[in-house]
Amino acid sequence: EIYTRGPIACGVDAEPLHNYTGGVTVAAGKGVNHIISIVGWGVDDASGEDYWEVRNSWGEYWGEMGYAKVAKGKNALLIESNCAWAVPERWTSMDTGGNKPCHEDGGNCDEHLPPSPRHCTKYCTKKAIQMCSEFGMFCNCGDALYNTTGQGMPHGEKCGHTPGCTDECAAPI
Repeated sequence: EIYTRGPIACGVDAEPLHNYTGGVTVAAGKGVNHIISIVGWGVDDASGEDYWEVRNSWGEYWGEMGYAKVAKGKNALLIESNCAWAVPERWTSMDTGGNKPCHEDGGNCDEHLPPSPRHCTKYCTKKAIQMCSEFGMFCNCGDALYNTTGQGMPHGEKCGHTPGCTDECAAPI
């Protein structure tokens, strides 16, 4: 998981970490009282011990510039028994609405929410076709829904360019 998607959060017993200054800690731990991030793993040059590379929230003056090495495969600090991570269902892209900036007060956020493909016509009649394309809106082309940005269109077809999103396919101009 760490290799594929990045750090994971794990609960640990932080008591043994209070005096940590370096090396690989093998302390057993008694109870979880703190959360850290495991950001990687390795083998300690001095001891040959496998370890988890841990990022703590106590600042760079703690440990090894804010990081610690915790023995791997031994459940040291209870680190291997209390972990959690998230797996995104999908990533955003222009095809799925993209990530659009909103003003700090949120006043323009509704402008950036793409409608469901079923409601494209209603949305596009309020906005110019250029706006529809910018947000990756969809138009019906026969029985299928296609993106107005042109991605995924069959045989180079694209939705019509008349204002208001005609829901009709047109050959490229």
